[in-house]
Amino acid sequence: MNSPLATITKYPTSVTQSSGTNQIQFNNLANLKNSNNTYAKSKDRLHKNNIPSAITATGFNFNLPVGSEITNIKVEYAHQKIDYTKNKYPSIAASTITLVGSGLSSSFTSATGAAPTKSMTAKTKSWTGKTSMTVQTYSATGSSSTVTKNINYSLPAYTNVNNASFGVKITYPKNTSSNEGWIQLKYIRITITYKLSSYSFKILSKSEVEVDKVVPVSINMNNPNITRYKPSVIISLPENCILQSSERSLTQNQDGTYTWNPDISNVYNDVLNLELVFTDDCETSLVVRETLNGAFSQFLYVVSPTPTGYTEEETFDSAEVIFAINNQSFDLEINVPESILENASNIKVYTDKDIAYSTNNGSSFSNVSASSSFSIPVSRFVDGVYSLKMRSRDNGITLLSLAADSDQPNSESYIIKVIPANLGYPNMSIIKLSDDELSNLADGVNYIVSSELKVIVDTGNSNLFVDYYRNFRLGVYNGPDFDENVETNVFDACKEWSSVMTLLNEVEERSVNFVYNSEYPVYIIITGDYSGANPLQFTMEYSSPLLYEVNELATTDCILPVVLKDVIAQENIANVSIPNFKSTNPFVVFDLPLDEDFETGDSMAVRGIELNAVVSASEQIGISATLKSPNGEIGSNSFIFNSENEETISMGGMFDLWGFSISDMVNLSDWEVEMQLSNNFNNPNGETEVAISDVSLTIHFMKVDQQVVQCFINGEDTRWYGMFLKLPEIPKGLKMDAKYITNEGTDVNVPIKQNIQTSEIKLTFGVHGCTIFETSQLLSEITKLIVNERNSLDRPIPNIIEFSHFPGEHWEYICNETFDTEVEAVDYETTVKLEVPAGTSYSNIDSITGSKGVVKGVAKVNPIITVTNITSDTVEIFESNTEQKFTLNYPFDVTKVNTVEINCIYRKVKLKIDDDDTEIDITAYVDFNSDWFILQGRFSFTPSNCVVQSVRFNERR
Repeated sequence: MNSPLATITKYPTSVTQSSGTNQIQFNNLANLKNSNNTYAKSKDRLHKNNIPSAITATGFNFNLPVGSEITNIKVEYAHQKIDYTKNKYPSIAASTITLVGSGLSSSFTSATGAAPTKSMTAKTKSWTGKTSMTVQTYSATGSSSTVTKNINYSLPAYTNVNNASFGVKITYPKNTSSNEGWIQLKYIRITITYKLSSYSFKILSKSEVEVDKVVPVSINMNNPNITRYKPSVIISLPENCILQSSERSLTQNQDGTYTWNPDISNVYNDVLNLELVFTDDCETSLVVRETLNGAFSQFLYVVSPTPTGYTEEETFDSAEVIFAINNQSFDLEINVPESILENASNIKVYTDKDIAYSTNNGSSFSNVSASSSFSIPVSRFVDGVYSLKMRSRDNGITLLSLAADSDQPNSESYIIKVIPANLGYPNMSIIKLSDDELSNLADGVNYIVSSELKVIVDTGNSNLFVDYYRNFRLGVYNGPDFDENVETNVFDACKEWSSVMTLLNEVEERSVNFVYNSEYPVYIIITGDYSGANPLQFTMEYSSPLLYEVNELATTDCILPVVLKDVIAQENIANVSIPNFKSTNPFVVFDLPLDEDFETGDSMAVRGIELNAVVSASEQIGISATLKSPNGEIGSNSFIFNSENEETISMGGMFDLWGFSISDMVNLSDWEVEMQLSNNFNNPNGETEVAISDVSLTIHFMKVDQQVVQCFINGEDTRWYGMFLKLPEIPKGLKMDAKYITNEGTDVNVPIKQNIQTSEIKLTFGVHGCTIFETSQLLSEITKLIVNERNSLDRPIPNIIEFSHFPGEHWEYICNETFDTEVEAVDYETTVKLEVPAGTSYSNIDSITGSKGVVKGVAKVNPIITVTNITSDTVEIFESNTEQKFTLNYPFDVTKVNTVEINCIYRKVKLKIDDDDTEIDITAYVDFNSDWFILQGRFSFTPSNCVVQSVRFNERR
């Protein structure tokens, strides 16, 4: 049994940051070492193209147990962006989250994080790995079988995570906006989920052996938790026993034991094949023990003296099933161990029914009567094998046994199931999967088809039940289709069959594995008895077949229903028992990789996500669903369910995006839907039984119409909302008050003081849905998009509107008026007026010049001037065109190269000390007669005792 998963969360003990060109470092990195309400904040504002320093957190001091295996690494952090100019935030795209430390695989260390938002938001990024594993089982005689399974496994070893160098690096891209601001982080922590190593042994050998005979031993070591730790195994040989041979290298210890180091890293099992020889008769045990967890197994031997006769091993192959048609020849290979051939003259073949064999490749046959034998000289065997043709004259089962010379025959070595020549075809039911059902299957994936079968027969006729290989079975055919004789052709072509039914008048489950090939159809076959046998005596009943993906190895100790994917029949139900106040682990029910040619955002817009399932529960339960975006954003829905009857529940639906915006969902690749069941109710029975089936996901889309003019509100394309925009009325230039000359006030860059009147944008648009309900819902969504949100003082927050025919410009507006809407059938024609307080539009890009430049916009601007290389305690800046003059008293060390920023918008001056990246407000040192520059048209600054490094401003058009 797999061990329970354990989790441990740690904060770093060391946090460092990078430095470089255009990088802005952080203050107070130590605040990231816990989740208290303290922060690390960028020391300076992020201007356009500035990059926040990369932060590296290490020293998490994990101390995972030896041999533990990591199944998930989750990085958690909280960050936000802060505006410098109110409601104008810097644009920082998603960060890159990178695991660092020695021994990590580069393929699994870096991942895309999340972009900072306006509020402090917790973000997560998780790492898991996936690989294929080959499980191989052996018998004591050396035969083996293999099956390949997919498993989840972690990538770093526990030693890598325990290393002090292990940690995480958060790298931000540059600010691509002219808006300035800061990045602020609250904490960084890592949660490790791991499982402990667990081992077990199975020893295959013969318990009754003879002295001086070679005894094959197969030691199968299982690694059920699929951990990568390489353990050591101590093998203690039995008393009076010597190691004859080993297929692996073993180390002999001083106490006479042997050490085996199995190759069990990330695989389910490993097998060691030995050959032992006992030197004396006794009763003793072979003991194997693993040194990490003490897994232990022993095998008891009873050793007898060797009888007279052969001194070598005398074993024949175990029973092998061969199918044949009556009176038609078939090939039979007789296999005899070399040890027997060396000590015998002939090999006798005993038969329990009449049979014929040929020594000349079928030219003539020799008849052998029932309960008699024929001899094959050992000289005819080549490498222990002799081939001959045979022919059976009796229907049913013929048993062949082998013996050396005149010895007694061993138990049957060959079972020949003879099918009558006139059998024809069995009664059968053939189910062809529909195209809809096939669309749920993935090419190259291993699937299981199962059904509950029942063979009904009168007890007096039970002796008529005969296994003819393909009757009373379940089969699957996935290959080329047939135009004619589909039933018989599919039966003949089918190679994948279940085992035969063994009970009569009782239900037995049968299943078949197959790997799906999407080029061909899938047929499911249920067979009864052959038409030439006794078809009327047997009735074959079966349940609707279930088809589901072969489950990966899963942790069985967690509360997790076995979700069966790709359901064909409603009988495919996942069941789980949930104790009081416990929840299941979240389980992924869908991921959303749409076809590459299905492009949302351009031609289609997501209008809703709907999750449905059929549920029944013995008591009241909570059902929650989570929609996860690739960057870690989460949307949720939940449902309280209380019914013992099967009922269909629905979460989400049309016009429900689970808290996401349409722009968040322009690409649905790599999204996931998780479900979780919770028993948060005090059930007197102690637990609640839940059954869930038919989980389905519906994605509602709406066609996006192409438009002459595209409109964007806060970055959202209005086309996505079914809004067909007619040519908007947009003010350009300044709308001046006629009383400007008589108006008193200061001529600064505030619209009302510059005597610029507010302007108005008029939008006229149509909303056209299929039904009046859809149209009304679309108009409701558009209303929420256009209307302003409000701040904590209940004041409207300006929205930003942009148009495709005015690239590089945006307007800040307030929606104060109601929508003027005319309704015709299911069409709405709507007009809305948007008030633009500033009267003009703003450029989306800041202008940055040296000491000389030009303001191309229609309105005056207040610049932000950066000066450096200060050489005196008095700094003066003179603008020659307007004769404005700014004076700053500078009582600081002029020998240091510091920077001063003069913000004429907010009338603030900050000193930036380069040595430690600190900022000091020095506005008090500005001469009270100074002009806070107002620029229009061309400008030219002449500095005294300093150098003008840059002049920045945002134009209005």
